[in-house]
Amino acid sequence: MAALDFADGRTPCAATLFLIFRTLDIAAYESALGRWAEGILQGCGDTIRAIDGKTLRGSKKQGASSTHLLSVVSQALGLTVQQEAVNDKTNKIGAMLSLVRGLVLDGRIFTMDALLTQREIAAQIVAGNGDYVQVAKDNQLRLKQDIEAVLASSLSERSERSVPSVMVQCEHESNIQDRGL
Repeated sequence: MAALDFADGRTPCAATLFLIFRTLDIAAYESALGRWAEGILQGCGDTIRAIDGKTLRGSKKQGASSTHLLSVVSQALGLTVQQEAVNDKTNKIGAMLSLVRGLVLDGRIFTMDALLTQREIAAQIVAGNGDYVQVAKDNQLRLKQDIEAVLASSLSERSERSVPSVMVQCEHESNIQDRGL
């Protein structure tokens, strides 16, 4: 408490804290926390971020609508870098584009599920000098076929510059392996 310069080492009462916190600019506060988190993660060499949406448990109690959050999380430390609340009827892809705009993209690798496998999201990450790993499922048949064709072609047919590293997440391992296909 002394580090925060509270008189006599006592914390303010809950009502005083409420009055202080309600005057905060939440967007600026969250932005500052995100920059702080990125600084911590950069110092650890952590560059992999998972992007996912979740519905908060218990958010529908007492007739309230459910609360959905899109979150960007450090895969190594489990630290949330940024998150955004999304109305249950809101376009999550549009909200994702807004969320990505506020991230440090340079040198980062972003993983995301099939719902977020979208050209606009990939283009935004690449434009910021980031990389991504997206899931392609059977409902995106053309994309899945294109990926299979690239992986099936021999290395001799492609120049070394055009050969991407293929990241594979093993089911029972937490590490990501570079298969160098």
